[in-house]
Amino acid sequence: MPNRFPNKARFEIKSRRATQQGYRAAAALIRAAGAKPIFVIPPTIFQSPLQFSQSPPPAPIIAFNDAGKFPEYYDPTSRIDDSHLTREEAEKFTVVLAREFVPQAVQP
Repeated sequence: MPNRFPNKARFEIKSRRATQQGYRAAAALIRAAGAKPIFVIPPTIFQSPLQFSQSPPPAPIIAFNDAGKFPEYYDPTSRIDDSHLTREEAEKFTVVLAREFVPQAVQP
């Protein structure tokens, strides 16, 4: 069967490169403003890990988009739709996020 999307791989590489450049630029702007950048990936249905081709990443990453690691956020009874948690689950998530975020946010 012929490849219906011959440019898909090239597009994905360019997209990843552009995304990584965007994250690095955003981190630089945040640092220039005197703050510490921290990227948070909420528990969305999109399960692809955020990986950077150049190490280290531009800022700490707190990721919750892993149904295996955080199954409570992916239970259908915990969600309103693909992108939103129920109010009760969102309140629980806020506490967990704060526990992860605060130690990362401490400025040296």
